[in-house]
Amino acid sequence: ASAINATPNGQPPVVKRKRGRPKTISNDSDDEWFSGPSSSKSTPPSSLPLPQHQSGDVTLASLLGIPSVVSPLLPPMDLSNPSAIAAALSAINHLAEPQVEPPTPTNNNNNNSNRLQTVFGDLSTAFTATVARDYEKAAKIVRDVVRGDHAFGADELELIDHVFACVLNTAHYDETMIEVCWEWIHCLEREPRCVEARVIASSQLSVYYAYHTISRVQERMPRKGDYAETRMNTWQKANESFRYFWRVASAIWRPFELDRIDVLVNWTYLALQFADVISEEETKIIEIQATSTRGILGKSIVVEHAHQTNERFATVERNLKEISTARVEKQRRRGPIVTQHKIMPSAAAAATPSLAAASAALA
Repeated sequence: ASAINATPNGQPPVVKRKRGRPKTISNDSDDEWFSGPSSSKSTPPSSLPLPQHQSGDVTLASLLGIPSVVSPLLPPMDLSNPSAIAAALSAINHLAEPQVEPPTPTNNNNNNSNRLQTVFGDLSTAFTATVARDYEKAAKIVRDVVRGDHAFGADELELIDHVFACVLNTAHYDETMIEVCWEWIHCLEREPRCVEARVIASSQLSVYYAYHTISRVQERMPRKGDYAETRMNTWQKANESFRYFWRVASAIWRPFELDRIDVLVNWTYLALQFADVISEEETKIIEIQATSTRGILGKSIVVEHAHQTNERFATVERNLKEISTARVEKQRRRGPIVTQHKIMPSAAAAATPSLAAASAALA
């Protein structure tokens, strides 16, 4: 077997084929592109050696010496899903926008951020105190926060409203309830004030509730000699508060938006509750604002808000019409009580025919 497979010089026999090339590839063959250029031939210009790169990093830009920009891969777009199309377009627009480095935070920004976190943390502590029914601690924390110069946002005002609502619910005397309401109003209206849609919508409702409570408590308390003056002062402050709310609401909301109309509704509700001291001029001012807003709504009303808008304006018109009737009723109930309070001490000391006749006439 070894004799058959070996030649005299010990080399394996060369198998000659009828067609084709030898199995061994030589340097002179046409397959030089596979084995590399031969040293026996001249190297063409197109086959000059290029810098070696790893197979995974070779790109046309790297071969030409051009720096390449690597962009993040975008997720495939699902053309059957409109949300996916919108998300992909948004990502493309984001890549097209120039990347601007965020400004370096300054000491003032850091101080404002720390102060904001401190204020919200203190008010959160006050909220936790109300949950534990420690209302004195909660009120003390709110008073300390109000002494600062921080403009409260909507979330902070909600925490303040919660604390004062809890304190008001635990008040057992009429004088205490009025004091709590005045302090509540002072906290909401103190300077500086944040002019924002959520802030105005929240604070105007809380201020209305506080004035509403003051009015109801004043009417059920024993009448004193300064009752009319007290009512007048309360209404003037309430009217000034809602003048401010209406100016801001007219600036930040469009005429047909419900939040703006809510300010007008609460304004007329307070006017109705203080009908015994409101003047005709003040009533006329509210009517003018309601009429102008109603005229604008006829041209720009939104169909989705039409029903709720009509209900709110029906309430405004009803309140304005009932002011005159409520004024007569409140003055009729107030007159004999206040006069009797003034007359009774002198009548007990010395009853005179004139005082007796006056008392009989009032009775």
